[in-house]
Amino acid sequence: TANGAIARDLATRGEMWRGEGTDSVLLPEVGPRFSGRLANLGGGGLGLILSREDAAGIGKSRLFWMWVDLRPGVACPIGVTARLVHTHTDSQQNVYAGMAFEFQFNPAHRGFVVERMTEYVEAQRLRQQRAA
Repeated sequence: TANGAIARDLATRGEMWRGEGTDSVLLPEVGPRFSGRLANLGGGGLGLILSREDAAGIGKSRLFWMWVDLRPGVACPIGVTARLVHTHTDSQQNVYAGMAFEFQFNPAHRGFVVERMTEYVEAQRLRQQRAA
């Protein structure tokens, strides 16, 4: 995939993607745009925390095209499709959204995404070791 080619090229050169946000890339327009903070991450998906302002968009669909920015642990953001599997609203109306990666439309992308998630977790582990 194009996302994989860019990521591998940047990693080979030891560089980071310099784009800011999603405005500097071509993204499909599939629904309302909203942002979230990473709460947790695994090989099969991730958890997002959405502010009260951004939470309205999560109820519009079950399938989402996501742009996951894990820099500096991963050289460039990852484009991936995910399915909303559960939500929880806290007392301040922030929403925790559990998202499962969806590879039905592009099974070959699974290996790339799992490699990048593993890369990120390893980079986080090393940063925590150095800080201790």
